[in-house]
Amino acid sequence: GLPKDGKTYKIKFESWDGNDTKTMSQDVKVVVADQAGRYQNKVKGRTWTVEVNDKTSDHLKPDNFVDDSTKAMLGKAPSGVAG
Repeated sequence: GLPKDGKTYKIKFESWDGNDTKTMSQDVKVVVADQAGRYQNKVKGRTWTVEVNDKTSDHLKPDNFVDDSTKAMLGKAPSGVAG
């Protein structure tokens, strides 16, 4: 689990085009709510294949990277974005 400190963490994304690996880093502010413990070890990811040369990034929505049972569970969670 992450500490409930609201710190900014650097997330690294890597892609491989068959010849070399491209890397992009993005700062993400992570704020962990007190209720987060109830979801620990219950969130399941999903592998999503994307084409490097796609003309749009619409398919990179976070929803595409979690399975349906996780979406349903997280849909019941308190929501909101801390600014």
